[in-house]
Amino acid sequence: MRINGSKNYRVPTYNDLFWPGQGNLNLVPETAEQEEVGVGYESEKMTFDVGIYSIKTNNKIIWTPSGDSERPGVWVPINVAETSNRGLESTLELKRDFKGIRLNAILNYSYTLAKDLRLDKFLIFVPKHLFNGNLSITKNRWSLSLQTLYNDEVYSTQDNDSDSKVSIFFLL
Repeated sequence: MRINGSKNYRVPTYNDLFWPGQGNLNLVPETAEQEEVGVGYESEKMTFDVGIYSIKTNNKIIWTPSGDSERPGVWVPINVAETSNRGLESTLELKRDFKGIRLNAILNYSYTLAKDLRLDKFLIFVPKHLFNGNLSITKNRWSLSLQTLYNDEVYSTQDNDSDSKVSIFFLL
């Protein structure tokens, strides 16, 4: 079992401030408080981990394609006054050996509620559900892998306009 808490401070990066035509010299540093609780289990054939977390951030720096009044449609960094990220992350890994063949499966899932608290809107490009998996078969020096990704729909504008959502996608 693990319990973690922290207070974090992040200054704007050089790119945040000075990226040609897109930097923002008016950015202020982020401050955040983070808590996490989780449990894990590990054996020769299986690893499992699950955790829940909460992060409250003031002046979160995000890059947004909405630009500003001087540069509409251009990706620029801005401060978001108050944000909240809460969620769950889990990982399961299974390992098996059979007649010189190694089978390995890894599954990851995350559930995230990321909101701009002042606007009561979801943060842009943060999916509520995200799943990825990897199945690999290895014999000697040869390996064959299959990977998959499921990404829930996301908003691409700060006002959460439904016409500007990026649809769910699944890759195999």
